Amino acid sequence: MDREVHVEEDRSLQSFMQETRGISGWPAAVIMTPHGYPVFGYTYTDPDSLMTSLQEFVANWERSASGISDSAYADSQERRQNQLSGDRPVAGLSALDLLQRFLMQANAATDMTFGGFGMSTKFPFVPQMNMLAELSALNPDPEVMSFIEITLSTMLDSAIIDAIEGGVFRYSETRAWNKPHFEQMLYSQALMSKLLLRASAVLRNDRYRVAGLRMLDHMVKNFRLDSGWYASSLSAVSSDGVDGGYYLWSHRQLEEIFGSDWMERIEDRLPDEGYVLPAPLDNATDMQLTILRHRSARPQERDEKPVLSWNGLVLSAMAYGAALDDRFIGHARTLAKLLIRETQRDNLSVIANDEAAQLSTLETYVQVASGLLDWWQLTDDPEVLERVLELLNESVVKFREQEYWMEAEALLPEAGRGTIAVPDRQIPSASGQWYRLAMLMRSVDPELTGPLVETMEEMEEIQSSMMHEEAFYHATYILARLLKDLSGQS
Repeated sequence: MDREVHVEEDRSLQSFMQETRGISGWPAAVIMTPHGYPVFGYTYTDPDSLMTSLQEFVANWERSASGISDSAYADSQERRQNQLSGDRPVAGLSALDLLQRFLMQANAATDMTFGGFGMSTKFPFVPQMNMLAELSALNPDPEVMSFIEITLSTMLDSAIIDAIEGGVFRYSETRAWNKPHFEQMLYSQALMSKLLLRASAVLRNDRYRVAGLRMLDHMVKNFRLDSGWYASSLSAVSSDGVDGGYYLWSHRQLEEIFGSDWMERIEDRLPDEGYVLPAPLDNATDMQLTILRHRSARPQERDEKPVLSWNGLVLSAMAYGAALDDRFIGHARTLAKLLIRETQRDNLSVIANDEAAQLSTLETYVQVASGLLDWWQLTDDPEVLERVLELLNESVVKFREQEYWMEAEALLPEAGRGTIAVPDRQIPSASGQWYRLAMLMRSVDPELTGPLVETMEEMEEIQSSMMHEEAFYHATYILARLLKDLSGQS
């Protein structure tokens, strides 16, 4: 199955593998009972080994199908109970309580040498970085602002950013950002570009503004489809099967282009790897253009599925960029029209313009609404604002059951289960974003009533215990709650 279409099934099965084998990842193969309960999962394994395992399973199934089924069901119920015990409802958590927990946990994970969070594999953690940037705008703290600058500047000077076109790779396998996984995700470009633009305003650092606008240009050039939608990703693997092959050069190739003294003009951001990820010294434009011209002759593999929620994130970034540079207004307007047209359907599918699709997700509704609201703030179009309100109300009907959010309409029994608060992952929390949007809608119309206000009040009254215990992963909601309290909104 396509993990970007069946997001909840993928998340559920990845969680199953992590719990049972201590490892998860893609590609993945999971053996399930006919009722959809997982039995065993693999990350990549060679075809012969996989076939051997499947044959052994079939033999065991023929001997004891009912025993395997009963065991898989019992294990699933135990995992469900463990999930519920960690997601128990609690009352009385104030925005200040949650903020203090977030700051404590963020500080414990901070890497002041290379920036970012953690001491091994590095992801951008944009929701958390955005939280720190907004806190700095409210109440500047020199240590927090220094950490933001260390993180963003180190990333811009590292292998996690493509120095030639300005895109951001998905993550780095090392603490120093110098061994990227070369896949470029649409959501990473959208979220990172907006973070850079916002950090530029907060920290008064023009380098971040330039980098953010350049990343928007990169999205338009390399992700935008003829239809006006944006593709979901650029592959990590080139057409000849080399990881990062589109971006990497041999010493011989660079010597043929630039001569034997190329090392005096080009920095290699992949030390000791045998291949060069080039970054022209002093950002020399002529060198960048020459490298770009030569590598543009290489085929670049692209997943052209337009994931609807990620296109909502693109609209948010384009609207923010358009407020700074009007060359992005046309791109934002085109995408806003496509999103508004898509929302006329009875059900928002995961993939844009997918006539046959039945599945939808809370994230799809919320991120589309978020993009449209950001576009409205630029255009003041009442039709757009009305559509945002409709999407938020529709999402309550489709995905809210008492105090629980259902993240998706799912096919497997372990997928699509309710949660009080969706955590921030690499994409901001769908429930946290919903609350932020509802708060902004009520600030626009203080007389607003109905399901939107009732759900806001429920979310303020009852939180998940995980929100307190793992506040780092609930930055989106905590920031929105803090801003609401500071605004004096009742």
